[in-house]
Amino acid sequence: MTAKTRLRLGDGQALEVVAYPAAERPLLLFPSIGEYLAYDDQAYDGFMVASQRNAAYRQALRVASPGRVVLDIGTGRDALWAITAARAGARQVYAVEARATVTAQAERAVRRAGLASLVQVITGRSQDVELPRQAGVCVSEIIGNIASAEGALATLADARRRLCAPGCLMVPMRAQTLAAAISLGQDGPGSSGPPCGPALAQESLGYLRRIFDQAGGPFDVRLCLSGPVAGARLTSSAVVEDLDFTRDSPDASTRSARLEVRRPGLLHGFALWPRLQAGPGQPAVDALPEQERGWAPLYAPVSADGVRVVPGDQVQVTFTRRVTDPAGHPGYLLGARIGHPDRGFTRAGWDSPWPGAAFRSSGSYRRLFAAMGHSIRPG
Repeated sequence: MTAKTRLRLGDGQALEVVAYPAAERPLLLFPSIGEYLAYDDQAYDGFMVASQRNAAYRQALRVASPGRVVLDIGTGRDALWAITAARAGARQVYAVEARATVTAQAERAVRRAGLASLVQVITGRSQDVELPRQAGVCVSEIIGNIASAEGALATLADARRRLCAPGCLMVPMRAQTLAAAISLGQDGPGSSGPPCGPALAQESLGYLRRIFDQAGGPFDVRLCLSGPVAGARLTSSAVVEDLDFTRDSPDASTRSARLEVRRPGLLHGFALWPRLQAGPGQPAVDALPEQERGWAPLYAPVSADGVRVVPGDQVQVTFTRRVTDPAGHPGYLLGARIGHPDRGFTRAGWDSPWPGAAFRSSGSYRRLFAAMGHSIRPG
């Protein structure tokens, strides 16, 4: 049974989407968090839960902060890492936040912590600000569901050049993006599981509406996976992006990997998720096995109906990062060659430019955004 919901946008237009309550379907989609200008308190709360990632950040800051000037890029509502650095013994902390409304919240958090004399909250993009002193530590919470998706490469390269002293310690120091092919739901005759294919979590529709209203209309928003993603994997995983924040890296890159099919099913798309190393000598934190709420895997759809695979099949993936946005947000292209030499191969792909402009550009998005009352185009 398909659940369709009419999503009313700010200009009075309506869009029909496929959505279920989270309790009714184990694997659902929601708009990517952190990439878009729209803000959602409920989504932000996901970053505040205890996690291996947060523990890794805290450990790195405890070691790096004492006696040093610390720059916190994208400090957020709670100024979490700015406060952590100050409590760890930082000499001075500059907490930079682009959104003025969030800056006001961060300032209140700093005052509540009794650290207003140590932490200075600055409104603006880090690329547009100047600091009274260069930083010896740079901490950033701008690692996306795809590691580079929030523009971390360009932002941190600029910080190293202008805002950081030589030898500045970067937290995190490295991040990778991993990929694995997945199936959305059960399939096959007599299946008692939920239906296959893309569907949104109804709880995320308010956030989706704000993204569309901010953009001037709907587009093929990047999507994340909510639910038991590790159990949905059909293949092995592999690194498709590797970022070293201690030195300059190319804005554009292409990397290929081969995935081995480990169980039968319908391949609908790929999960993409980050793994990071917060500081020297620390173990890497992998978002997928840790079930990190703040880093839900991004979903790259390649087939609305699914490509049937069996153990022994191979999936050759080519992942390309390209930058056309002046602020450094990348667009991505994922190509896949799926099959076996004895049975032939199927080619499929996902194209996600930045900024998003296309709407219902593939079968998966046409299935998700099922129908419209009348023509709606991005503004």
